[in-house]
Amino acid sequence: MLLAAFVVSQRLGVFKLIEKALGRVADKTRWLSLGRVKGLHEAIQAIHRNPLALAESASWHLLAWMIGSIEVWLALHFMGVAIGWRDAFILESLGQAARSAGFVVPGAIGVQEGGYMLFGAMLGVPPEAGLALSLAKRLRELIFGLPAVAHWQYVEGRRLFKKRPAAQPRAGE
Repeated sequence: MLLAAFVVSQRLGVFKLIEKALGRVADKTRWLSLGRVKGLHEAIQAIHRNPLALAESASWHLLAWMIGSIEVWLALHFMGVAIGWRDAFILESLGQAARSAGFVVPGAIGVQEGGYMLFGAMLGVPPEAGLALSLAKRLRELIFGLPAVAHWQYVEGRRLFKKRPAAQPRAGE
């Protein structure tokens, strides 16, 4: 019901109202970044005009969620905590929701851990196992994330040094 109301409000132009309101705030406060929301309504409408792409995106997201659920089940299994597939899916879903809700905290550090401890306890997972699960997920992020960040630094560093002009000899040298 809530999802249907959200979709209907998007189609009726709620984002056009938000866009106008933020535009007025930008004009009054001179927050130039708020001016970048122009076109938000049209972008949302473009998404609605392509339901196949939206369904494909949702399918990929669901697949990623299922893989995350397998990760949760395996990690807890190796910790000696018996949990069913359904509960693993619920725990992964709520853990991701907690992490998303904590977007204002860099890396959702502490938010993810608290989410897995709290929601895990609701599903019969001991708090220490919920914390260990969260740290195992952080380890995965580090294993895949650090090489990517290092490569990014390498690429950007090369680009920076290519743009830098060669040092000119000084007069009298």
